[in-house]
Amino acid sequence: MDVDSPPGILFLTFTAFSTLLYIYLIILILTDKELREAAFFMLNIVLGISDIGMIWTMYTFHRLTAVRKTIFLNFGKYNPFAFMCTNTFGFFHDIQKFVLMAIVVNRFTAVVFPQGHRKIWSGRYTLIIILIIILTSLAKHLILELLFPTYFYVKSENTREIGCISENKLVYKIGLQFTIYLAMFASVITCLLYGIMITYLCLNRKKMKGLDDGQRHRPRPPLRQQPLPAPLLLLSPPQKDVCALQMRQISPKT
Repeated sequence: MDVDSPPGILFLTFTAFSTLLYIYLIILILTDKELREAAFFMLNIVLGISDIGMIWTMYTFHRLTAVRKTIFLNFGKYNPFAFMCTNTFGFFHDIQKFVLMAIVVNRFTAVVFPQGHRKIWSGRYTLIIILIIILTSLAKHLILELLFPTYFYVKSENTREIGCISENKLVYKIGLQFTIYLAMFASVITCLLYGIMITYLCLNRKKMKGLDDGQRHRPRPPLRQQPLPAPLLLLSPPQKDVCALQMRQISPKT
């Protein structure tokens, strides 16, 4: 898709608007102590940052061909921007998919194992999970870049289009396949766990509905059997009896 075409301009506008909205939501979470300390929202902050990084890395270095050509002409074949063209995108992509699976597991435990959910997803454990995801992805792509540096090259002499690729083409292809299969694996895990959650909720729906109906239709005890209001419990016995008698006299008869 040509970025100068109407669909390309529309896509850019939508991307810019969604990015601003994403940043606004992240700021809202970060400025609220209760939200930013909750596991679900902690994971969503990381997911939002990885989404923004992946989208704009893809748009800048893969859709805007003029950017690659300008970098190639001004900085040459090997330069730091080549790393952003391949491994930076992969870094954000990996974080996005692993955090997405962590969010699904978080929702799964909240529905199926509510008793142990808070213990499993404490702030400390959630932070450890986030650090493991980020550091693992960072180490992977830094090692790949150090062993097999990325460079810009001319795809076609006729169009003079510039591309980016790793020195080891086999490793580069394996990396692309890993990216594809990771996305597929995350989708399968998401569908599977959400399917289990929906089934669990449906199977327990009648049971919970029965409990709610039983509580709703439970006969109200007579006024004399109702416990006294909390303030009356603080009074001495004589005062308590007098106040209780006065309340019964002014209460409407049932």
